[in-house]
Amino acid sequence: MSLSVIRIIDDKRSYLLPVLKRYVGAVDDSQDAILQHMLTTAALEVQAHADVSVLPCQFELRIENNTDSEVRLYQTPSEVLSVKAADGTDVDYTIDGRNVRTAGVYPSLVINYATAPKEAEYGRLLPLVFQYATALYDGQTDELVKVLAQC
Repeated sequence: MSLSVIRIIDDKRSYLLPVLKRYVGAVDDSQDAILQHMLTTAALEVQAHADVSVLPCQFELRIENNTDSEVRLYQTPSEVLSVKAADGTDVDYTIDGRNVRTAGVYPSLVINYATAPKEAEYGRLLPLVFQYATALYDGQTDELVKVLAQC
């Protein structure tokens, strides 16, 4: 199984950048590009470990050697965009919470879906995103694991 970010749908990073800049004490715009990159990296890492979306994203979940008709989706799914067999044909499915149920067992599946943050979780995880981004900015790699452990 592999889970890949296809794109960030609603890019809240521009809103979060000034907050991160205050958090790390950056006073000018010379570091904006690197801070923006660190903010994105931090958000994606935190949401992967927490299994909850921080940034709304589109994901592609690839499943090989599948033996079940039910597949769990990750990181706060909001909409299933497509379910396809390995040969690209559409697969009939139903949705039950975080689970996609296919009309039969397919050995290989590709599921594209969108995620959306939940406000309560967003508020809980945003400080961890800033801590992670700050540790990246400061080169404190030992802090990264500590931050992710709080997810």
